[in-house]
Amino acid sequence: MKSISLKIAAILCVMTMIACNNSKDEALNEGRQAPVPLDSLLVPKGQAMVNIAYFDSLSSKKLSDIPIKAYTIRSQELLVAMGLDSSLISKVIYNNIRVYLAYQPTGEKQGTPGYKLYIVPVIGANLDAYPPIGGKDVMLDKNGKGIKPELLGNYADGDQYVLDLNTPCPNTCAINGDLLTKKISH
Repeated sequence: MKSISLKIAAILCVMTMIACNNSKDEALNEGRQAPVPLDSLLVPKGQAMVNIAYFDSLSSKKLSDIPIKAYTIRSQELLVAMGLDSSLISKVIYNNIRVYLAYQPTGEKQGTPGYKLYIVPVIGANLDAYPPIGGKDVMLDKNGKGIKPELLGNYADGDQYVLDLNTPCPNTCAINGDLLTKKISH
């Protein structure tokens, strides 16, 4: 999950900077964390593929219907979730991203064992079409810049990355826990 495209990361950083600079309430800006170094966000494509396949095999065994593998998300939804004006959508390079569900088992050489959520930019998606069109994933280079799908052949798998931008709950659950309070009866 160490790779979204640098373009997306840069756009998100720029949008965040704009939002911070335009904020009328300086108290909201207190406690903001410094940006995380890009190299700590990028995960090699091969490692992500192994972890995505591992999660898929686990969920296929446990769930009777077709398990979810990934979600395609509109950039506009991200802008709104970050508290930014959705009119900034005209400034984004990618209209969609995709997040892949994954699990890194214990014993792997790189990273911490546990659930993962890998993120990549997407081109050519149309979520409003019927049926929806998924588009193509955009891999990132070592600088976090998107690699056009037709140029992927110029990059070894070890030189293609995805973003790993998460720390899963329960380690980072919301302190109010509103979305986790409903109990399911079986």
